[in-house]
Amino acid sequence: MRHAIAIATAGLAALLAGCANAPPAAPPSTEMDEAIRTAALREAEAWHPVDTAALDPRVGPEGAIEPAAAIDCTFVVPHTAPGGNTPKFLCRDADGQIFKVKYGPDNMEVHSEIFGSRLLWMLGFYSDRIDPVRVRCRGCPEDPWDFLRSLDAADPRPGPPVTEVHEFAPAILETYFGSRIQAHAGQGLRWPELLSERSRDPAPAAQQRIHREALTPLA
Repeated sequence: MRHAIAIATAGLAALLAGCANAPPAAPPSTEMDEAIRTAALREAEAWHPVDTAALDPRVGPEGAIEPAAAIDCTFVVPHTAPGGNTPKFLCRDADGQIFKVKYGPDNMEVHSEIFGSRLLWMLGFYSDRIDPVRVRCRGCPEDPWDFLRSLDAADPRPGPPVTEVHEFAPAILETYFGSRIQAHAGQGLRWPELLSERSRDPAPAAQQRIHREALTPLA
């Protein structure tokens, strides 16, 4: 069974924005050893054919949230403060789903990650989905990022600091594509692996080489 390699949009957006940023927290992934991971990587696909002319970059991929839609959720205080230098926080909706929210008019990634994810999607490359939204957060402090950076990892997690609702716009929600191909947490994927680990079958390996090498200069 073939897997799909999703390029984390945050990584591409950091390049587009010209600034460094820590990778997003990893989604749940199935435990595997190095041999299984290597085998999965060898059969993985980075690209699939799409009818680019028929796609609407404003609407986005299947399942995308309507641009500027209002999202109601409740502030989540994480066990550890989020990494990176970009204002962000976690928020849980009424169904229990937790979103990662990036926000702020001066936050370059709010704009560049939308562009990066839609560009990859329209060219046929797999990527995380980024939706531009308005977030109405119950329990959020006025500046969630400032609050989260003040937390001490050694202290018990406090509850939401306030009860009122704050709205954040512009803001984006990130939806991860699948799960990570990794044998241990934080392993990630290096470009040399992506370019060298290909199928043992010559025909698909030749296609993988074209697709992966095409992705490299794009990133």
